[in-house]
Amino acid sequence: MSESAPSPAAAQADSPTFPSPVWGKISPWTWFRWSSFVVVVALGVTLLELYQGGLNWHILFWYAVVFIWTSCITTNPWAFYNGEGSSLLDRVRAIIPLTSSCLPGHTQFDRRSPTGQSLSSMPSSATLHQGDVGFFTLASSAFITWIFAKSIFNSATLGSRFGMLGGVAYAGWYVSFLSAAIVGYVLRVKQNAKSLPSAVCRCYGDIATFCFELALLYRLFNEVWSNSVVVAGFYGETYSTMWWAAVITSTGIPAVYVCFGGMRTSLFSDVLQALLAIIFLVLILVFIGQEPNFDGINSLWTFVPGSGWIDGWSTLFAAALIQGVCSYPFMDPVLTDRTFLSTPNTMLVSFFGGGLVAALFIILFAAVGVYGAFLTDEASADSGDPATVASSLPVVATAMVNLVMLTSSMSTLDSTFTSTAKLFSLEFGGWLPIPGDNRTKKGPIAPQDVANIGPWHIAVGRLAIIAIAVGGSCFLMIETTALNATTVSGTMVMGLGPPVWGLLVWRFADPHTEGGSSWGWRRSPLAFLLSFVTGVAFGTLYQLKLLPESFEMGVGPYSALLGTNVIGHACCAAAFVLGLLIHQTVWRLEETVKPPKSLRQKGSTTALEFSDLHKDDGNGANVAHIEAETAGTTPKKGDAGGEDSEV
Repeated sequence: MSESAPSPAAAQADSPTFPSPVWGKISPWTWFRWSSFVVVVALGVTLLELYQGGLNWHILFWYAVVFIWTSCITTNPWAFYNGEGSSLLDRVRAIIPLTSSCLPGHTQFDRRSPTGQSLSSMPSSATLHQGDVGFFTLASSAFITWIFAKSIFNSATLGSRFGMLGGVAYAGWYVSFLSAAIVGYVLRVKQNAKSLPSAVCRCYGDIATFCFELALLYRLFNEVWSNSVVVAGFYGETYSTMWWAAVITSTGIPAVYVCFGGMRTSLFSDVLQALLAIIFLVLILVFIGQEPNFDGINSLWTFVPGSGWIDGWSTLFAAALIQGVCSYPFMDPVLTDRTFLSTPNTMLVSFFGGGLVAALFIILFAAVGVYGAFLTDEASADSGDPATVASSLPVVATAMVNLVMLTSSMSTLDSTFTSTAKLFSLEFGGWLPIPGDNRTKKGPIAPQDVANIGPWHIAVGRLAIIAIAVGGSCFLMIETTALNATTVSGTMVMGLGPPVWGLLVWRFADPHTEGGSSWGWRRSPLAFLLSFVTGVAFGTLYQLKLLPESFEMGVGPYSALLGTNVIGHACCAAAFVLGLLIHQTVWRLEETVKPPKSLRQKGSTTALEFSDLHKDDGNGANVAHIEAETAGTTPKKGDAGGEDSEV
């Protein structure tokens, strides 16, 4: 009698088993992540003990471990440029899979892709496009990316010169949130714009766009060195070995994790950094309020040093409001790039909420400067240096101040690097023959135009991150005054205001209107260039201190800043109108045509609307297919969506 075949149950009993079903779902990347974590922590702690690294170096080390270790690694343009991808809980599941059974939605481990493969075993890129960036993520990101290390440093030093009203004066720049949100909303809803550079290119032409991108690069470059120098002040005297080591380390950490994951990693880290910053600020205020020689937190608004406060906070406040409303936000791609994330309505509410929290944060941090003036009984910028004030507080409070500065610096730098990658690879790179760009007409590439974005674009972006990190750090050999990155750069680019605000009232020809083609304004490069050059001229004269005293308005040390901005913005507006009239009446270029509602082309995933890209049947049935098509491939059996992955 022949031996019967073993039953399925018996075969299953003979097969290898794991201590827990979860172990079989842990991907090789997760094993690598955890093993590298153990090795790096062991090595880092050993070196810190060997070289007797102080508390600040321990903080910097653990900051690097947490944010680099938790970052995703992606080659997907949706994640790298648009920040779309797996949710925060999904990231936790990917990093700590053993927690999946106790987190909401743990049944996702049993979901299947169209190929029949378990989603838990697929690269996390296969679960991208789950939806637009949400309110909490975008509001947190907008808030923390504008809590620059240099900004809270400036708030503290202004607090030590003008009192708490110094923080109010600096918060005037935070009206930029409203300006940027309004411009982004109108451009997206009324004109179907996908990015600010593409809108500028449509109305003002290639040369104007190139000048605009140079202004953005100028801003991004300033952000690198001005944030690094503030953190370095906690680690040693300027230009000392420890100072340079802190510059390199604090710049290198965000450069590494943004090179890995781009905008997605930046948004993920921003949420954590926003929460940390608020917690640390509250703790700092508690420590200051409990100081025995200081009359509680309420005295922050009533205390006056023996020398009295310096006059002129209202002058600085007026200058900040003018720049914040008219021009300042448009030179900062860290802010404007985020106005094209999520849905227009969610973006608008996120920016209003995030901007309000950011302004309150800046005002409250001026308390550090006021306390510094209390300690010295003198109103001076040196009294409010956060590193100096922190040294007079208990060790825990010193660590809190350092953590606030470090958190703000890292969040700003990672967003700066994200915008740098986009600027070089998609906007400057849009004019270059980079493989993957299949357009016939060159110009800035919108981040949503993934059909024309290939792996080489992301590679160029990563190289740009490394280059600006190195260049910005080297620039510290020349300049170390953080406030100059705000006052000087904001004045230098005041000419951006009129052309950008002009986009909101621009009239386009619309060939789809009933009854035939309507008329539109002519493309007007001179409208942009005359305004831009006028602003650069005023900014240069202000920086070189060549403007006459008759330009000064108000009182105090910022009277020249206010006068330059009032007169300069008026001249820039006049130059813009003159250039516009020239092109509408004399030098008549082609009419501007309203862009279509979608960049997507028939025959590819880019032919789908965003809502289609984000649809899910509830079982994860379409995400891998969409991911694969976006990558330029089709799903195959056992394939999680091509080579495009986020891990």
